[in-house]
This record gives sequence, structure tokens and C-alpha cells, in this order.
Amino acid sequence: MLSAASAAASVLGCSAPAEDDGTEPPPFLGVGNSPPGAGGNAGPGAVPVGPGGSPTGEGNPNNAPLSNGNGNGSGNVPGNTAPGGQQGNTSVGAGGASGNVSGVLPGAAGSAGMMTGVAGGANMPPQMMPPPGAAGSTSMPPQMPPVMQPPFVGGGCDGSAFFCEDFEDLAVGALQASAAFTPSTANGTLSIDSAVARGQRSLHVQTQGNGRAYIQLNGFAPPGNSFFARMYVQVQQFPSAPNYAHFTLVELAGQGAGLVRPIGGQFIQEENGVFWGPGSDAGPTGDWTNWRTTTPAVPGRFLCMEWQMSDADNAINIWIDSQPKPELSVSTNNHGGAQTPFEFPQFNSLWIGWQLYQGGPTPNQFNLWYDDIVFSTVRVGC
Repeated sequence: MLSAASAAASVLGCSAPAEDDGTEPPPFLGVGNSPPGAGGNAGPGAVPVGPGGSPTGEGNPNNAPLSNGNGNGSGNVPGNTAPGGQQGNTSVGAGGASGNVSGVLPGAAGSAGMMTGVAGGANMPPQMMPPPGAAGSTSMPPQMPPVMQPPFVGGGCDGSAFFCEDFEDLAVGALQASAAFTPSTANGTLSIDSAVARGQRSLHVQTQGNGRAYIQLNGFAPPGNSFFARMYVQVQQFPSAPNYAHFTLVELAGQGAGLVRPIGGQFIQEENGVFWGPGSDAGPTGDWTNWRTTTPAVPGRFLCMEWQMSDADNAINIWIDSQPKPELSVSTNNHGGAQTPFEFPQFNSLWIGWQLYQGGPTPNQFNLWYDDIVFSTVRVGC
């Protein structure tokens, strides 16, 4: 595989953005609120931001995790056909849009649609139906698109890869900056070691509390603002407190509003687990994580994480250990945020590592190992 220095020749050059201090960028700097949005509302311990505003789920361990009309983004509860209703749908009452939680409320045939959000009340806990007459809704995630051809590169690097790093050629010890990437830490460290690796060496990420540590790719400019990516990651332990603790492993930014987080997740106490989900913040759709209980985050072993960024429909699609996860897919009008289009910025910044947003987490130290990272114009595979 190519070393970081070799990969630099195929990565367009520009300076990396200035380091932050481990918090969300203004105006989301630890206040625990999202921009005003339709249908959402403040969760426990959060400060609303005008009509329809909602908590970010970041910067405040007491916040509900998601916002703007989708409750907490946990997905929709499958069920049976309600009396007189179509399969998978039922009316939710006067003034409310028909939802997809079937077999819960009797009544007239429900039309196809999503569970509605709640206006003016508390965000709904995971997989709970909103009360009759609630306003606001989200859309079902899109189906996973077919795998692009040509076939998989097979885990290596070829002409379609514009970044590739297996860390085998890097010196053991503290990670040094290179032409391909720049280390960035706050209450964290980055190092090359052999303790956990698929070959001889890997990137070890360690943080304390809600610190951060990541590598920022230099001159990141994917062709057509779209790409496929593959990385192996092993997380020693995910957060188990506070409730709704939210973490990010990959984040993109660029010209245009919003941070895009294709790989991240959240601890949900009510579901007794930690779940993967893409998300966003600081853009028109607010702060959200599209987690699903069908994609639990598994610690203690290498996971092959793949994702696709498609600028044509602002879509994120995810595979875990080669298995497609269409329930995690998001796109322009299918996401977990406010009822406004989700749009990619023109990407010029990407980091890989770890950032947690809530203080006083359990455990207080996090360790991750990354290996065999590839960015390509075609799907790489595991």
C-alpha cells in the first residue's frame, strides 16, 4: 500500500483549517442548542432557541439527542395493520399526519408516511409514537444504491484511490505530521504502535474525557465532491454515560454551511446500547444523528467501515463488515434533522479520529486503532 508521503502526490494541496479547542464551532460552542426548526423542541436540561428550536444533544449531557421534529432519530416502530388501515400505516388522529406505526391506534386507513414529530412538547424517546395531532415529520431513508462498477479494489490501492494509508512505513511513537495529513489533538494523543494492528502497525488514538484526537487530511478535495471510503477501526470501549453521549469518528466540512459526519454514533440509555449513525451539525438541518437500533456499535474488534458520499443527492450510504445498512442512509430530503433540505458543502476538509462532545463520560478514557484507510472513486470493499 502507499505510504502517507506517497499518497500526498495524489491529494490536491491547500492548508488545513486551524485547530479548534475540542468544542463545536460557533454558534454551537457548547450551548447545547440547534438553530430554530419546525416541529422540534427542547429536551430535558436544554435551552430552546426560539419557536421549534431543539437541543443539539452535544455540549450538555442532559439534552435529548436529536432535534427538529424527528424526536431522537431512533427510527420507526414496525407493527401490524391497524383496523381499516393499510399495511404498515395508521391514522394518528385529527390534525396529525398519518404515521407508519401500525397496529397502535384503531381508525381509518392511514396513508403512507412517517411518524410525525411533536410541536411544542418534549422530544419523544426512542421508538415512541407521538400524540395525536402532532405536527412535523421525517421521511424514510433511501434504499442502498447498487455497488458501483468496476468490482472492488480488494482492500488495496490502485489508480482509483486518491488517499491510502496502512501506517506500515511510519515510525513507532508519536505521530508526526506529513505531506498527506496533520495531527490535531486536545486532551488526546496520536501514535503509531503495534499493540493492535491488522499488519505490523496501526494508528492509535487516545483521548481523555470529551477530548479529541484526529488526523486532518491535507488538501482534501474529492473528485465531483463524491467518493467512497474504507477504514478498519477498533474501539476499545464506547461511552456508557451520560445518556445521549455523542461521538464522531469522521467529519467533513467545506464551502457552505454544515459539518457532515458520515461515521459516528450515540449512547441511548433507553435502548441500553450504543448505535452507529451518520449525522450533521451547524447547517440548516440542525444537529442530528440518524442512529438505528439495528446497527449496534461493537467494541473490542476491528470493524470494516465503508461509506459513500454522493453529491448528486447529498446521500450518505454505509456498509459494516461488507453488509449494507440502508436504514442508516440519508439524503437531501431523508435525514434526521429539521424539515429542510440536507445539502453537502463543497468539501475541502476531512478528519479521522475521535471526538466526544459531553463532559464527564464513562469511561473517562477512550482508545481506538485505525488501519488500512482508503479513499477512492469506486467502492473499495473489505
